[in-house]
Amino acid sequence: LATWYRTGVYVRPNAWQLAFLHDIKRNYARGIDVDVICTKNLDFHDKWFDRFTDNFMGKIIAMVGTWIWYRITVSYFRKRANLSAQPDKHLL
Repeated sequence: LATWYRTGVYVRPNAWQLAFLHDIKRNYARGIDVDVICTKNLDFHDKWFDRFTDNFMGKIIAMVGTWIWYRITVSYFRKRANLSAQPDKHLL
């Protein structure tokens, strides 16, 4: 549990990258030039996110979110590996 908590402590301040990625993808899809992109999500993150999550509960939420993401990712790749390991029935 301590390892997951420390992971959440690390992940929480780096969440700005998700807001920035969303802004970049949205602006790219709209064909907006890189020099004039709108960073609405990143601006919101910089103004509010850190204030609300820089505490014990925010770190716990980041820990749980990271754990859930990890479990979903592991499950996805296990299923994918199992599907590719099975022979194609139509070829037999």
